[in-house]
Amino acid sequence: MRKEWFLLGILAFQSSVSADQITGLIGGNDDAAAYGALVYSETDVRALPGLPSTGEVDSVSINDAGVGLIGGSDGGAAYGALVYSETDVRALPGLPSSKSVLRSVSINDAGVGLIGGSDAAAAYGAFVYSETDVRSLSGLPSGGSIFGVSINDAGVGLIGGNDAAAAYGAFVYSGTDVRPISGSFLPAGYINSVSINDAGVGLIGGRNNGSGAAYAALVYSETDVRALSGLPDGAVLSVSINVSGIGLIGEANNSGAAYGALVYSETDVRSLSGLPSTGRISSVSINDAGVGLIGGENDTAAYGALVYSETDVRALTGLPSAGSINSVSINDAGVGLIGGNDDSGAAYAAIVSPSGVVTGLPAGDLPAAGMIRSVAIANANNAIVPQSIGPYASAIYSQLAASEALELRLTTHSQWPRDFSNEVAARELPPCPKQPKYTFWAEPFGNYIHLKKQGRIPNYTNTIGGALAAFDYHTANLLLGGGLGYAFNYVHYSESQGHGKIHEELACFYSSFKTDCAWIDAAIWGGLYQFHNERHMLSFITSTAHTHGWILSPHLEAGAPCDASCCTIEPFARFDWTNAWQSHYTEHGASGLNVVMDGQYASLLQSELGLRFFETTRWCWGKCQFEEKLSFVNQAPFHFEDKNVFFVASVSTFPVATGSDKVQNLGSAQFVCSFLPNNQAYPFVIIDLNGQFGTSLQSYFASLQIGKDF
Repeated sequence: MRKEWFLLGILAFQSSVSADQITGLIGGNDDAAAYGALVYSETDVRALPGLPSTGEVDSVSINDAGVGLIGGSDGGAAYGALVYSETDVRALPGLPSSKSVLRSVSINDAGVGLIGGSDAAAAYGAFVYSETDVRSLSGLPSGGSIFGVSINDAGVGLIGGNDAAAAYGAFVYSGTDVRPISGSFLPAGYINSVSINDAGVGLIGGRNNGSGAAYAALVYSETDVRALSGLPDGAVLSVSINVSGIGLIGEANNSGAAYGALVYSETDVRSLSGLPSTGRISSVSINDAGVGLIGGENDTAAYGALVYSETDVRALTGLPSAGSINSVSINDAGVGLIGGNDDSGAAYAAIVSPSGVVTGLPAGDLPAAGMIRSVAIANANNAIVPQSIGPYASAIYSQLAASEALELRLTTHSQWPRDFSNEVAARELPPCPKQPKYTFWAEPFGNYIHLKKQGRIPNYTNTIGGALAAFDYHTANLLLGGGLGYAFNYVHYSESQGHGKIHEELACFYSSFKTDCAWIDAAIWGGLYQFHNERHMLSFITSTAHTHGWILSPHLEAGAPCDASCCTIEPFARFDWTNAWQSHYTEHGASGLNVVMDGQYASLLQSELGLRFFETTRWCWGKCQFEEKLSFVNQAPFHFEDKNVFFVASVSTFPVATGSDKVQNLGSAQFVCSFLPNNQAYPFVIIDLNGQFGTSLQSYFASLQIGKDF
């Protein structure tokens, strides 16, 4: 991932993906019945209802919004449907009903679909705008069929097939704007597969029956078709092209060997090395990062591989020892979906991680007698691909809790001792103690923080416990000191997404200067933290990681106390700017779906403006001082924007949310009770309760400070 480290600290936690985010769509047949299913995770496969009881699903496609399109046959009639969920499958009306089939479908991110097949002996194709708006293409061959269709996000389609004995291809812009590729460019044969990218560049593949050679071409327009050179005899079965114009082809070679190639131009076709000497490549897919996935068979065994270059082809392990991979699909994050059949004649499908780990879908959810003919994986909003990385601002919140503990010492110094000589004389109580020269104090503290879901960031909580110990020197007006602290932060993510643990070691130097009418204090914090994270993807796949980071946090506060008849009133302003740097981060786990991120920086500026009220009661042993605070708190995050990250062994990046960039406006209330003895042989005790409350964040802080003056 080239990801940022997520704000503050930490991380890598998974995503705010909900349990209902669709990973992919698969289709085929269950014995004689059509079969289709939505794939939510490796263990969550939900069969589609209402599919034809006779026939099959030959082709599937899914867009980034999770809307699917399927096509096949219902007995002798063509069948197609839009798929919105496992309970919402909407059959398309008006499809050919006699000796017809939909062989290929494609849907773009705008929700516009393109379908192709045959109507009896004639080619058939149509645009699909909704389940009630299917617009047939005009001018298609009266003999033959459409074998492949593809539509880009601009709504431009590419179709291919045959016209009787000749290959046929066309660009399609609407139901009536069909622009056939010049016949002089196409062979006497057929086009099996087509693909078009968002730049409008197409790749087509099939066979030249006249020469017996495989045929493929880059297509820039209906009059600019550039045949690829150097292909062996056989038939191109599948093609794919990415946004950069890099193509991938797979074929069945007349020699019996599997063949595949990366296509950089019509004259730069680079054959893949290490493919099976007996077999075929039935399906290919390439993502926008240039990583390909191929599938087919090796003699009688299923075969698949990730393709990083023409010389770096990494065969998948753990595939069925007999059977075939009929269809593959890879998304831009590098996660793949494959489907076919196994050695027992049952359907087979699996998720492929970017590192090549194959996780089969549950056999009990797939047809026991049949096969998967087509698969498609979602590119975005995919339950396999994290949408966010946490623990967001957790290391920063640990630092803010320690700063809250220190502030109690600084504000106490600004108020004690103050001149209560009139009160003392009137009640004939012992005089105020002299200003001590040195103080040693310690303060255990705890903080509970709850943040609501914001965008792609899920609900999460921070449970913080720690302690601060310090030694300071003071005169009547000046305080100087230093201290050491430790904080432990347990981060819990909602929806069973996992948890993290942070150990943070801190050091601070502080000072405070006061006059009769005002005071100002300042501190500088520095520290280290170590983070251990367990990310539960899909509730049962665990990825773990360890990383570390650094904290630097300046603090500044000023107040102006004034005595009233019953209390002291103090307006104040406070600023804490916490900066966090996290080292690079790599997850580990058996699934292969482990995230990598680069080291990153983020910060949070907390500003506070409010009033404090102090009341003091003197006793013979000393005094009891009460403090109440009401304030407004603003938390402004910086560098929390989405970052590109990647899976281990993948060059494909994808964006994740690293933390909320939302500014928090909070109300704050505090109550402090101080027990300050006259006799410095006894320790002083201060109890602090503090809360911050907003629409998305609630924080509850408590501490107990115990100190000894010398």
